[in-house]
Amino acid sequence: MAQVVEIGNLISVPNPSSPLWYLSENSPVLILGGITDRKVVLLSTSEFDDFTILEVSIDSCWIGSLSCPQGVYSATVYDAIATESMLFIRQNQLMYYFKGNFNLLLLHTPPTTHWHRVLSSVCVERLIPVYLTVNNEEKLFVIGGGKQKALTFIGTIRGSPLMHPAELLMERRLCTKLNLIFPDLGYNLGATWLAVPGVPSYSLIRYFITSWNGDFAFVTDVEEIVYAVVPNGTSKIFKRAIPVEELLSYLEFFNIPYNTEDSKSNGISFLDNCPFGVMWIKTLAPPLFYNRIQHYIAKPPWIFSEAGLYNELSLTVYQGLVHGLLWLHSTYYRPYADPVHDPTWRWWKNSLKAQHYYFYLASNKLSKGGFYVEAYDYRKHYDANINDPLPSVIYLDKSSSYEFIVYLTVSNGKSSVEYDINQVWMATHVSSPQYILVNLERKEIVHRGSLMYKVTVKDREYYAKQSLSGENLVVLTVTIKVVNSDLVCFQEFNNNIVMQGGALLKVYVGCPPGNRLAFDISYTLQYSTQKNNIYFDCIEPNVEIPCFYYEIPFYPFFLIQDMVTGKSDRFWGKYTFKVIGGGPYTESNIRMFSEEEILMFNSLNYRWICQKYSPCSDVPADGLKGPEYFLVIEVSNRGIDTSTYCDYRLEFLIHLHGLPLNPYRGLVLMLTTLSILWFILSSFIILRCYLNWFEKRVKLSSAADPMVLPSRIGM
Repeated sequence: MAQVVEIGNLISVPNPSSPLWYLSENSPVLILGGITDRKVVLLSTSEFDDFTILEVSIDSCWIGSLSCPQGVYSATVYDAIATESMLFIRQNQLMYYFKGNFNLLLLHTPPTTHWHRVLSSVCVERLIPVYLTVNNEEKLFVIGGGKQKALTFIGTIRGSPLMHPAELLMERRLCTKLNLIFPDLGYNLGATWLAVPGVPSYSLIRYFITSWNGDFAFVTDVEEIVYAVVPNGTSKIFKRAIPVEELLSYLEFFNIPYNTEDSKSNGISFLDNCPFGVMWIKTLAPPLFYNRIQHYIAKPPWIFSEAGLYNELSLTVYQGLVHGLLWLHSTYYRPYADPVHDPTWRWWKNSLKAQHYYFYLASNKLSKGGFYVEAYDYRKHYDANINDPLPSVIYLDKSSSYEFIVYLTVSNGKSSVEYDINQVWMATHVSSPQYILVNLERKEIVHRGSLMYKVTVKDREYYAKQSLSGENLVVLTVTIKVVNSDLVCFQEFNNNIVMQGGALLKVYVGCPPGNRLAFDISYTLQYSTQKNNIYFDCIEPNVEIPCFYYEIPFYPFFLIQDMVTGKSDRFWGKYTFKVIGGGPYTESNIRMFSEEEILMFNSLNYRWICQKYSPCSDVPADGLKGPEYFLVIEVSNRGIDTSTYCDYRLEFLIHLHGLPLNPYRGLVLMLTTLSILWFILSSFIILRCYLNWFEKRVKLSSAADPMVLPSRIGM
């Protein structure tokens, strides 16, 4: 080392602080490093009432490699540790120690021979002291890096300068993973983000955890604990470094005593700190109403072989049926409401008439191919048990809610264990309370020794937009727990010990998946017939496309069909009704209108008005049939319906017949018809007159020149 006289030019301002590490109160000197980009340490024999600045003369040449990567070379001396007989320093990934007379450090001639490099084959990442002696031995930790990332080396210093020379023994250990556990805290799975002031933006968060009252804590990549307290709605942030050296020391060298007590049964007894006996959750509605999971039944075909094995043909048919079922599910879109909104309904509806006949053939083993496909084995499954367990995921639309009941007993069936009903309380935590409200309604059932909490999770109408079904959902977490039940309440179930006392529920706010808007053609026709007391169908009706007469007012009705539960409800929300396309007589003549045409064609009522500038105003007649027109209708609730988060949009066709003719075309047709009638009438009159005249001429000619025939007498 070489002594440095001036210090002002060595330490920059600001300079990061460095810890003062020493392993024994009897250390004759104290050493401090951490001066940026300088191979300099501060040495003191008076607890830094005065100190000496020394430049460390060590071989700091180090070449980074794949086994020990080095980012940027630095001359800074890190991790300076003083013991009773040795000094330790680290520079980059190299570790050195000084052993001998400390007075030699103050010489102007660098005593490089007194510094020794240790663990030359190890990529040293950090030195950690052990403050207390263990079995009269001084120890320190060496944390490996790079290839030795999971290795810890324990250095043991034996001997002292007063008795015999000190020795440094290195022991290699494999690092174990320590789980960071915070009692009485729970995780939030919400999709929100949080900006913490006071924490550098380059710091990475390795662990994050929250508490019930809003407090949270996390650990950064530089071993710092950040803890935020939220009293009265305001936050206070505290940042503390993790005491790695204390944790490692106690973990490796000190044992925590455990006191056990023998019971009368010669066993170990534990205190029961759980505030209740048994917890049971009861759902009030089938889970599929809220978790939006669709279920199908797809059973294999019936086979008649004595071996009970499927042949290649039956397996191929079964594979095709499953593929067809999945295809029907993924492509099912019908603008009209089916009597049964099940994609498989139209698959089998035409074959159900002969179902009993095919079943008779199968019962007598007469089916072709040696197998039989039952239509009822391929369908949507709507059956649900109300006593199913609490779903892990629910979906909430605007103003909707989900309810379930939590039962808590104050007895676990053992006469020796009693609980106080007044000490059992439930609490709830919501990751984003602005979206949903959770209400806990408590009811004490004293004669049964139990409690009942009715839990209601309700949407607060905070979601500020409309989205398509199942898209742009806001995810948040609702946690229900019994106070003071963390890690102390367990229940034996199927020979397994399970933790109880809480429930976690993930909630999606927005438009639930599986809902669709459909045109209720059946009720529309029924209502129109009852309202108008008349109904004229098309001359050539089509069951797939409804047909309406022009002179009859139109009253449309729509349904919200739930593809998950199979239920349909009348749609009472506001919507826009637009004609966006059309064409005469056949679907092939349909064209979509432009934006200008859509604005021009649509009015505020639902009566058919085929006047001038209307798309159906000038449809020519086709033979003896009256004019017909197909209309493409768009129904949407976007931007005007405040009863739901769903953005419904529906397009469907309407076949309109009995349209009036265009006035000009009608006048031309009338004049043409009149002209033809006048021509026919005139021709008839002229013909009759000519026939009368011709008949008279014939009679006059016969009277003027009579014909006399000779007599035949005497012949």
